[in-house]
Amino acid sequence: TGSRGDQYVQQQQAANQGKLQLRLFPAGCHPQGVWMNVLKKPLDDPRVRQAVSLALDRKSSIEALYDGRAAPVLVLKAGSEYGRAESEIWDVVPGFGTGSHKQQEKDQARKLLADAGYPNGIDLPIVGRGDATGQAKLTEWAALSLKEVGIRTSVTLTPTSNDLFARMQALDYTLVAVLFCQTVADPDEIW
Repeated sequence: TGSRGDQYVQQQQAANQGKLQLRLFPAGCHPQGVWMNVLKKPLDDPRVRQAVSLALDRKSSIEALYDGRAAPVLVLKAGSEYGRAESEIWDVVPGFGTGSHKQQEKDQARKLLADAGYPNGIDLPIVGRGDATGQAKLTEWAALSLKEVGIRTSVTLTPTSNDLFARMQALDYTLVAVLFCQTVADPDEIW
């Protein structure tokens, strides 16, 4: 019993005592993130979209959603056969800042919002799935990340994945937090 984090700590202790050999394999559910409906104001403004992207603290999502046991994902998971090395992502790719670099990105996001006419922040609705714990946690994480730069969200959780996907298909959203399970890691299978 206990949380996944507690179980991991117990497993790590057993491994350190030589009682267990741990092999960690990357989870298959990715990519995750926030989709933006660029047909709706204010997301038709690239400065607002960039502010949203810079505000999302991807490093904290790994802690909040995966107990620190995940790798960043562009299209393919970092460290996979065809994915980029983590050193080519963290503090290199915009939006993937850590520490003081992340703070600079958040400051830049606030400036972009002000330049777009929202010096006091902005209110945006975000929708996510409510029928799966990980999906709801993703939506909560996104809302908290966005709040740090002045993007105040009103969260709606749909009762089922079918409800969420129907809204997405109809473009009935401004922001949507979404997690898909991509089960391939070979670019030939994706493209």
